[in-house]
Amino acid sequence: MIRNFLVILLLFLETSLASAQVPTGLSEATVRCLDDFSEAPSAAAANHFFSQLLSEEFVTEPIHFDSSVPEDTLCAQVWYWAAEYYYAAQHYAQSEAYALRALPLLKQGGDESTLADCLNILAIANTRLSRYERAVDFARQCYELDERSGDAERISMSLSNLAGLYMSAGQPKEAEQYVVRGLEMARQSGLDHRLAVVQGMASEVYHALGQDTLAVDFAEEAYQTELRLQRPHKAMIRLSQKATALAGMKRYPEARDALLQAIAFFRQHEGLRQSLGISLNKLGLAYIGLNQTDSAVGSFREAAAIFQELGDHYNEMHARQGLYETLWDSQPDSAHEELKRFNALRDSVYDLASAESLSRFNAEFGNDFLKRQNAAERAARNKIIAVSVILFVLLSIATLCFWRYRRRQLQRIRQLLTDLEASHLAPQQETAAPDTETASADVPVKSAVDSFLGEVNAVVMRLMPEGQLDNARVAAELNLSPSQFRRRLQQASGLTPANYVLTVRMDEAKRLLAQYPKYNINEVALRCGFADNAHFTHVFQRLFGMTPSEYITRSDS
Repeated sequence: MIRNFLVILLLFLETSLASAQVPTGLSEATVRCLDDFSEAPSAAAANHFFSQLLSEEFVTEPIHFDSSVPEDTLCAQVWYWAAEYYYAAQHYAQSEAYALRALPLLKQGGDESTLADCLNILAIANTRLSRYERAVDFARQCYELDERSGDAERISMSLSNLAGLYMSAGQPKEAEQYVVRGLEMARQSGLDHRLAVVQGMASEVYHALGQDTLAVDFAEEAYQTELRLQRPHKAMIRLSQKATALAGMKRYPEARDALLQAIAFFRQHEGLRQSLGISLNKLGLAYIGLNQTDSAVGSFREAAAIFQELGDHYNEMHARQGLYETLWDSQPDSAHEELKRFNALRDSVYDLASAESLSRFNAEFGNDFLKRQNAAERAARNKIIAVSVILFVLLSIATLCFWRYRRRQLQRIRQLLTDLEASHLAPQQETAAPDTETASADVPVKSAVDSFLGEVNAVVMRLMPEGQLDNARVAAELNLSPSQFRRRLQQASGLTPANYVLTVRMDEAKRLLAQYPKYNINEVALRCGFADNAHFTHVFQRLFGMTPSEYITRSDS
């Protein structure tokens, strides 16, 4: 009775986009900065918004734009971070709205990492809003970008989201293959916070598969990791996931105690009311397992009030379901009233939630009438999902070879950066003339390669402060056509022009940060051809595993 119902509760939230007041859990000052930018986009307004985010410690690095930055770039960054801000506060409708504004601008700007992050927000927000077809579309686009990047962290995030979508479609066995690979990629990334997120999803998947011992283990490990990383709100979510699996094992007292601990935390944080409501619904089910009917009714009633306030009809429907089933024997009149509310909510939710979601709900609680009513819709939904899975698998196969190529490119970039750093540190020595009797025929070839790469490096270093580093411009400086330049550079370095130029830029950035630690990070970004330090920080962290500030600190020590 408890199993998949608890998983489904985690996946749905619908909030109202139009509100006369600042939404719960958000800073009035930050929302005002966002409104000011919306009315009159400018670098000053954008900087004010990011300064406010920094003061709230929502971002860890200063983000600053000068007056020459194009308006589209400003809007893309502000809308994207606004989407992140609302998403963190669990206001998914507002988060989706800002992400949709940022999306076309990010596609024009060519920053694939931020574009993938934006698509990821849209995928999750639409899942929480029960818009599965839209969620699948955004998740697929995000997955394609992340696969091409070869970045283990990003791939693990996409795989976890795909597992969540299959869970929402009631197919935990299909979700398992994605979460297994997601765990592998998260471990490969070496990032504990990413591994904890995927472990939380693994707990949900294995609970749905009836493997609750494994589900408890995953949730407990994720919980301990979140505590160590000092992310208490995430830790409480992992604890709630653990309680789900404990209830599946009929360890109801432990499930109740874990949920009470999580609920006490959620009550202290206004921005986590969705998590509070979901945990209260879970607590109600735990109380049912303990035959504590009055306590179950209290939990379901409070959950219903929270979801009614949030406008979350789907989760309110589940709370009403719990109420009428719990009250049926002892208070039939009250149970009848709750049943009427449940039916009204079910009718309003039907267009928002998929038939598959309702069929899972019905199967879990054994409502034969709803089973018969939705049989045809369930069959049609299964066909759509099956076709979507087939198309996705075919697309994955088609992109696999390209993904492997991109991964090799990333490995080559990191190796070349290591070689460049070693060359900076090595003492310059005169090379002895080769013995004419033993000299290899490869020496002139190698010298020609080194000479060509030296010319490329010189051009890139000269053009870098101007930010004019496109393939055509660099090729023209070398008196080559773009196709000739691409061919020769790939033969010499094994990298595409874009990746090789990025390698030179990041090597220079590393040198500047190490030798001139007093430089402003934004100044280093500009010297290395980046329009803003947000993008520079993102690329630097992906290549070196730390932010520019952390690198300066490590260099000083």
